Amino acid sequence: MSSFLPRPLIAVGLLALSAPLWAGAETVLGVSNAQRCFEGALAGQSSLSTIELCTKALEIENLSEKDRAATYTNRGILYGQSGRAERALGDFGRALELSPGLIHALINRGNLFVRLKRFTEAMADYDQALFYSEGRNALVYFNRSLAQEQLGRKKAAREDLLQAVQLEPENIRFREALAAFK
Repeated sequence: MSSFLPRPLIAVGLLALSAPLWAGAETVLGVSNAQRCFEGALAGQSSLSTIELCTKALEIENLSEKDRAATYTNRGILYGQSGRAERALGDFGRALELSPGLIHALINRGNLFVRLKRFTEAMADYDQALFYSEGRNALVYFNRSLAQEQLGRKKAAREDLLQAVQLEPENIRFREALAAFK
């Protein structure tokens, strides 16, 4: 399986921000920095200017707690994509402080842990994501199968792949990974 997909992608399951955003009594007209941050993370634009949009949103925009957590998650994704793992981990941690059950932050931090070969920590995040999603997130099972395999848990890795396919039978990526599983 690991030869099929050696690592999960960092930019998965990003949170959409609610719009319009309100700053005190004033409406933020147009596209906010937080929205641009989200779009940059979704598109994989991990440039310094995109990261700076996230930072500006966190510093100057009056974000709800949910949108603040999402923006930290999105900036964490961008930091991770640009090779700044410690900053990414810090942002995922902040997002989870604001919203402990934020599945997307858990998935993306778990994915970063996989890239860093910190599989036990990845498993802990994936397990939490499964808890908060009530075991209904196929992507978590898929990503967890990659960590399971790296930890030498072949049977558990296959079971996670089976669960991912069962939850999303139309997902070709999951079905191909299961078929390629050795």
